[in-house]
Amino acid sequence: LRDYFRDKTSKRTKLIVVPILTDTSVFIPTKNNSGEIVYAGALNQFKDGIFDLLKAYQIFAKKMPGKKLVLMGDLNLSSNKDQINQFISENDLQDKIEITGYVIRPVMIERMTNAAVLVLAKPANLQAEHCVPTKIAEYLSTGKPVLTTTTGSIPKFLTNQKDSFLTEPGNPGMLSETLLHIFLNYDKAEVVGENGRILAQNQFEYTRHGDRILSFFSDVIKNK
Repeated sequence: LRDYFRDKTSKRTKLIVVPILTDTSVFIPTKNNSGEIVYAGALNQFKDGIFDLLKAYQIFAKKMPGKKLVLMGDLNLSSNKDQINQFISENDLQDKIEITGYVIRPVMIERMTNAAVLVLAKPANLQAEHCVPTKIAEYLSTGKPVLTTTTGSIPKFLTNQKDSFLTEPGNPGMLSETLLHIFLNYDKAEVVGENGRILAQNQFEYTRHGDRILSFFSDVIKNK
């Protein structure tokens, strides 16, 4: 957006870039661990790569059984509903995958903060190229390990194996291997999760950017 508006405004025009925002205080870090791999959002391939996630989990579950995949979203609202049900049925994943349907926000927050890993397999497309998903800020705020893809501006904010785990979009095999690596090295992954929370507090906390925005407009008014 900054590049877009820079080309359409005077060079004297001041711009401020505000990233995705979250209230990290809503997510209270906990050592509770359900052992679950949790995704929250639209059960849709185009937006969030749901089939890439399902394919990755299928590979992962054969190597490390007993880790449930939790999809927090309303399947009835998905344009991929029939294909998702078919994939789960054909691969005998009914007992390994939980689709919660709509859940109220307190329940969503509880399941996210108690998760083992939070995951987003966003694919490479025009929509992903120009966004950083808000759920990434919320995932990081939990202090749990976050696994996502290197789409759009995500790599500008997140660093692989420092504050998150990053994989290629559209590569279920790599996503699966990274998920396996997290569980096999979970003590180290917990440190990465803690660093992720610090990143969220420093980069995405709404109060920090509120002060920035106030200062920005104060300077604009003062120099008008």
